[in-house]
Amino acid sequence: MPNEAWGVGASLLRREDERHLHGHGEFVSDIKLPGTMEVAFLRSIHAHARIRSIAVPPKAAGPVFTAADLPQIAPVRVVTRAIGAKSPAWPPLATDKVRYFGEAITACVAPTRAEAEDLAASVTVDYELLDAVVDPLRNMRGSPVLVHEHWGDNLYLERTIESGDIEGAARAAEITVTRRYRMSRQSGAPLEGACRARLSRPPAR
Repeated sequence: MPNEAWGVGASLLRREDERHLHGHGEFVSDIKLPGTMEVAFLRSIHAHARIRSIAVPPKAAGPVFTAADLPQIAPVRVVTRAIGAKSPAWPPLATDKVRYFGEAITACVAPTRAEAEDLAASVTVDYELLDAVVDPLRNMRGSPVLVHEHWGDNLYLERTIESGDIEGAARAAEITVTRRYRMSRQSGAPLEGACRARLSRPPAR
């Protein structure tokens, strides 16, 4: 007979409830270390636009960093093994233009969260609005609207997978149906990083 008091699938009492119910819970935002500063990001309100200029108030409550202030930070680049796939650079802060709604433009640092958010709200960005790519099939090739100009198009990857004698099977079939399917792109990615767990048997009562 399986032991339901411990092990995988056992119903265990929560150990963290008491401290939370008594107001003694601690979260990352509760940790205050000497010299710790808060950062708030000013993000793009447009899906596609060139950045003409960024104006920071002369009496800002703290430093405001743009991409020009962080030349030593290399862009993130995702390199895939898929043959023919393009690998655009993703800078930590937008440089010459924004390519999606919510892209970070400035990092505003202040002693408190409220001051950092107020500082971000005081920064002004002059945009040159550009048309956005909203239809992948229409804007994939031959579109004047380019997310990455040096690509020459908006095609990230094209792949054809075939198996067997498709044409022969179609000729021999009594009925053939041809359809075009559109679906969202999917990618498997872990939710959390690697971790180690330890299961131990509780002491006998």
